[in-house]
Formats: sequence, C-alpha cells, structure tokens
Amino acid sequence: MTYDDDGMGHYRNALIKVCDELIAAGRVTSMYDWSKKATVKSDATIRNFMNGRSRSLSIETYALLAAFAERPIADLLGEEVPRSEKERLILQGYRAAPDSGKAVLEAQAKRELDGR
Repeated sequence: MTYDDDGMGHYRNALIKVCDELIAAGRVTSMYDWSKKATVKSDATIRNFMNGRSRSLSIETYALLAAFAERPIADLLGEEVPRSEKERLILQGYRAAPDSGKAVLEAQAKRELDGR
C-alpha cells in the first residue's frame, strides 16, 4: 500500500527543498547521504516516506535531520519560522485571528516588518 494522495506532499516537498539547499551548499549529495550523515538508523525510513510507502516520519527522525542541517524542525515541515521576537508575536496573533481579519493583519504585519 502507498500513501500517494495522503496530504503529506507538503511535508515531502519541504524535505526536498531543504535537501536541495544542503546539496547546493555542498553538505550532502542526496537525500540518502543526508539521512546517513544525520545518523538516521535506516535510509529506508526516509525512502519509504518519500515514495509514499509510509505516511510520516517520527519526531526523532526529524530531529536528527534538523540537527545535521542546523535548521529548526519547522523548516523541515515547511512551516513559517519567525526569525525575531517581533515576527513570532505577529505570527502568533495571525494564527489566533479569525479568517475574516487576516487580510488586514497581513497588511499591518508587512508594514511593521518593513519598518514603515
């Protein structure tokens, strides 16, 4: 059984993006190389997730990959990662806001982060 249309494509694509960045930086040569250097117990763990044979990765696997990549786990999940306390507070407010108010908050956040 494979999980090709399981809604996990976002997470697979996020891993591919980070892996591509590591390849461009010369730190790894492939997803397999990344998992090996990150000391993931078995390359099949990553391979099965990437080809849809498994639906998810454990938090321990994400932690190993993130530690090697020197990135927060959120990056590997494709989530927005606030880079400052100001960004963290803006993102927290945005997530808590009702959908009807998000457009206004986006405009205000852009002005605030652009320093206007």
